[in-house]
Amino acid sequence: MILKNKKIRVGLIIFALLVGGIIMWDSKPQIDQNALKESAFLPYPPQYNYRQTKNDCGPFNVAAVVRVL
Repeated sequence: MILKNKKIRVGLIIFALLVGGIIMWDSKPQIDQNALKESAFLPYPPQYNYRQTKNDCGPFNVAAVVRVL
């Protein structure tokens, strides 16, 4: 098989990384600066600030967003 040669495998990996880097480098998002607001305020009552336990940041953040919405 052609991929048994170590130099060919390393060359293919480097080539794939270079192609991936070129694709990622070229795809920059376009942001309309006029569509951005200067500030935003979401009403969040202080009674919703629950004390979380260890490793609960994700569920507590999702719950906070759901309560605001």
